[in-house]
Amino acid sequence: MKKAIVTALLCINIALGAALVLSSTPRATGQAVFRQTDYLAATGVIERDYDALWVIDLAKQRMAAFKLDRARRKMVGSKGRRLANDFQERSGK
Repeated sequence: MKKAIVTALLCINIALGAALVLSSTPRATGQAVFRQTDYLAATGVIERDYDALWVIDLAKQRMAAFKLDRARRKMVGSKGRRLANDFQERSGK
């Protein structure tokens, strides 16, 4: 009896593993269709135990950063940046 149960569980595990490997699930992508919207969003760690959210407006070429204020439980924005100024070519090098 014990040997039959172990054999049945082993067969079920093999079947489930094969189904998992052979199933065609879609890949996760950060932005499925490029330029469908004019905004990009990204997250990252800025300090220990703090995450930030960066939002980039592609049309206006501006970026804003937001940090979670845990005391108020709200997102606090920082001064935005004009990306065109950051990435312009510098003459006289």
